Amino acid sequence: METVLKSGSRSAVKRAEEELAVFWQLTNENDGKHIFHNLITYMRDRKEHRERWVIVLQQSTIPLALINGAVDPVSGAHMVARYK
Repeated sequence: METVLKSGSRSAVKRAEEELAVFWQLTNENDGKHIFHNLITYMRDRKEHRERWVIVLQQSTIPLALINGAVDPVSGAHMVARYK
């Protein structure tokens, strides 16, 4: 929220907080957060398309930037070290 506050107005922060509250409410509807993992196909896609995606990243002729969160269990600090 700090980024929104720095670059936008307080009403933008309030709107973002309201949207997050609604998203969380919808996520929890009918115990939905317990099936959330079934909605994420990224891990399956990653295995299926790994070779093609890696080749494209390695052979890119344009500058690339990847964003990794240090504590992200999927693409965290261990992946940053791997990219080096």
